[in-house]
Order: sequence, then structure tokens, then C-alpha cells
Amino acid sequence: MKQRHLLIVEDNKLFYDRLKNKLSKENFSIAPFAPSVAEALNHIHNKRPDLALLDINLEGEQTGIDLGKILYEQYKIPFIYVTELDSDYAFYQALQTKHKDYITKAVAQNDFKEILRAIYTTLAQEPEHAKKASKGMEALVDYLDNIKIMGLNQVSRKPVDFEDIIYFSLDDYINNDGVKENLQANYIWLWTKTGERLFLKISLTDLYEKLPEFFVRINIKTIININYIEGIINGAKILVAGKDFKITPTYKNDFIKRYRQFFSSL
Repeated sequence: MKQRHLLIVEDNKLFYDRLKNKLSKENFSIAPFAPSVAEALNHIHNKRPDLALLDINLEGEQTGIDLGKILYEQYKIPFIYVTELDSDYAFYQALQTKHKDYITKAVAQNDFKEILRAIYTTLAQEPEHAKKASKGMEALVDYLDNIKIMGLNQVSRKPVDFEDIIYFSLDDYINNDGVKENLQANYIWLWTKTGERLFLKISLTDLYEKLPEFFVRINIKTIININYIEGIINGAKILVAGKDFKITPTYKNDFIKRYRQFFSSL
């Protein structure tokens, strides 16, 4: 049987160690100590967990509830809250994030079976949950009007992994003939790590809501994949795939917040 990997997001190292030891004896592999949302996301990028256990009070400005929203909306990773907070207010706040269970630390410490059963129950539901996960998207090789005249044996659409997309843009682009071309209305284009330009018929705003957490909007015309950032220029521009992009004031705070989830400041 495949060993399942768990992420425990907890700022109390002693509680983390106790829980890790007990779960390791049940043949789970456990991610390293993660006392903050930023460190939890770093662990997710290194090795995606099958399930996460989240405390609510964490180090830093973001809470476990903030992380719960990210896990549900962006990563489709199931999670269980394990927290000291036993108030109705905390419970109903957490309920908005679509958690799988809510267990207090008092219960977890006194009855390990409670948390173990919750974990096994959640993992048993994985096939249904996994259907919601998205690896990437289907993109057009050209505008729909042009595709209509393609031959039946020509490729008109391609699947592309999110991780292979460098950025999305509304800007003009250089076509295959080396000529600058205006983008048609209601389209955006994307650039992949293999140097391929593909098209989507969707607004940038609607697209942004469907993308994983490692994409961030930096101006009215551009969404970039944080993993391809090569450098930041005076805090106003970023270098991505050898090209510099301007970060406008409207999107700067969101960019910094998202960027710090992936790359912590020393």
C-alpha cells in the first residue's frame, strides 16, 4: 500500500513532535515542521501532501483559516483543523473553508483515535475529491475563426500543464512571421516554457480565479507564474523568462503577499 504523506501546520513544536511521532507509527510520512502559512506552502511545493492538519493560530499575519481557503480553492488538498480554539465563532469561521473535520487539541491529546479516524475517513473520500483537481487547461493554437478553416488532421487545441505556463498576457505579440500583431478582442495569450504561444477565449479576471496559487496578476494585462521569476528590479519590475514586466500600484500589494508565500525574506 502506498505510504500517505501528511502536512501538519502547527506553531507549537512540542505538539507537532507528539503528533508526528504518533502518526509516523501509523506508517504516514510527515512533512517537516511548518509554523506558518509561508512555510506550509513551501513544503507543499516540495512534496504535495495527501492531507493537511491545520492549527488556526500560526506564526505571521496569516492564520490556518487563510491557509484552508488556499488549500481548498487553489490546491484541492483536503484538510482537518486541529486547534485549541473551541468557540462557536472559530468553528463557523473555519466552516466557510470547506474543511473535512474540526477537532480541538484537547480531544486530539486525550483520544488519538479521534484524529486518526478523521484522517482515514478523509483519505477514503479521495477518489471523489481528486476529480476536482486540475492539472492544467486546454488552450487554442489560434483564434477560433482561424481554427474553423484548419484541416481535420491539424491540431487545433492542446492540453498544457499549469506548471509549464510562464505568463498570460493581453499585450500585442510578435507572430510567426516576425510581425507585431494586435490581440483580437476577448482573447488572451499564454507563453510556455517550451517557447510556444497559445490562446484562450476568456477574460484575464475570470481566468485569474481559476488559476493555482503560484500565479499572480502584476498589472492590468499580465499574470505571471511566480516560479519563473528571475529577479525583481527596484521593486517596480520583475524579470521573467528574460523579459521585464511592470508591477503597477494596483496589484503591488497582492504581488508582494503572494510572492512571500513562496520566497521568504531573510
